[in-house]
Amino acid sequence: MEKYINSFITLFLAIDPIGIIPLYMSMGLFEKKQALKNSIIVALVIGSLFIFIGKSILIIVGITLNDLKIAGGILLIALSIKDLLSTKGYVEDRNHLNEDPIVPLAVPLVVGPATLTALLVCTEFYGYTATILSFIANLVLTYFTLSNSNLIIRVLGERGIKGLSKVSLLLLTAFGVSFIRRGIEGVVKGLS
Repeated sequence: MEKYINSFITLFLAIDPIGIIPLYMSMGLFEKKQALKNSIIVALVIGSLFIFIGKSILIIVGITLNDLKIAGGILLIALSIKDLLSTKGYVEDRNHLNEDPIVPLAVPLVVGPATLTALLVCTEFYGYTATILSFIANLVLTYFTLSNSNLIIRVLGERGIKGLSKVSLLLLTAFGVSFIRRGIEGVVKGLS
């Protein structure tokens, strides 16, 4: 059960459904439920493909699992720190939003670099079943979070959403450090 919980938490922090709310609201998608459903389906397809073929691609180019753990951890830390230190929100970062909600909602917000990295590393640490179930559970949670974004903003306010998003990013940084530590431990064991 622990692997399911750890996988779920890692992916939840990588996807950060609360942090996506400002952009989602700015796109006016709360009035377009079908656009949200389509974006979640596309995110599921892309993430699932990456779970199954991402590791093979890395093997073909000669990247070991320990390399992936270390690189994935560094990437998660870098993305987290960038967003933690950013004074701009998602809305300010996008000067002109595309009419097609698949971009940027499905890719790169739901399934972006942090999520793809987390999917690969979770698959390695927790296995395919735990990762896939956790990914699906997170997509369902993201759908319901965004579907109820008006209510969440009313309850938490914009500052509350930004605060929760920053806490999630801090925790994601900690998971990144954990991935790096495990990768280094793997390299050291391989040298022994």
